[in-house]
Amino acid sequence: MIVRRHFYNKYVHMMPNSTPPEIASNPKLYLYFKHCQGALDGLYFDAWVQEEAMAWYQTQKGGIAQNVLAACDFDLKFTYILSGWEGSAADSTVFEYA
Repeated sequence: MIVRRHFYNKYVHMMPNSTPPEIASNPKLYLYFKHCQGALDGLYFDAWVQEEAMAWYQTQKGGIAQNVLAACDFDLKFTYILSGWEGSAADSTVFEYA
C-alpha cells in the first residue's frame, strides 16, 4: 500500500511557495495565476468489477468506471493522484476527500 508514512517521507515533497516562471514572466497570466502551481482534473477510467458492485461503479452515462482525480505541475509531471473511487461518486466528493 503506497499510503504508508515511509512512502510519503521518501517520495512526496511539497512544492516551494514560488510562482512558476511561465506565470511570472507573462503579465496577462500573472494577474490571475500568480499562486497557481499546476492543474487539477477528474476523469473516468473503464473498470471491471464484480456484479454486486456494478451499481456503485456505474457512471451517469451508464458505463462502468472508476473516478480518478489527478494534479500536474507546469512541467506536466503528476504531483497528486487519487484513484479507486466509484464511477457514481461526484467529482466534488472525490475532491473533498483529497
